[in-house]
Amino acid sequence: MNRITAGPFSTIKRNKILKLSKTFRGLSSKLYIFAKEQLKQSLYDSYIGRKQKKRKFSSIWNKAIGSYTKSKNISYSSFFGALRRKNILLNKKILVELLLYDKPGLNAIISII
Repeated sequence: MNRITAGPFSTIKRNKILKLSKTFRGLSSKLYIFAKEQLKQSLYDSYIGRKQKKRKFSSIWNKAIGSYTKSKNISYSSFFGALRRKNILLNKKILVELLLYDKPGLNAIISII
């Protein structure tokens, strides 16, 4: 007895892969074998890209906070150490938002420290 390759579940699986790879160029959007490999690689790359995006924003936040604290004659590490000692639970993202949109509020936090 031969192996069935065109059954309903195989067709559903193939159509799902081809639907996800619709925007790819060339044979990667037309043929299942190429589409499957390209989709696997693109999903992996998107996962890596999400991690790189987080790393990049964290770096930008560190530089912004570091330059602001340096202008106030406080080191970055002593600033965060003082925040932790005073139980001020603000993360880097919120501190940068305060820096951009509410400088008096950030100055008040620095004066508390």
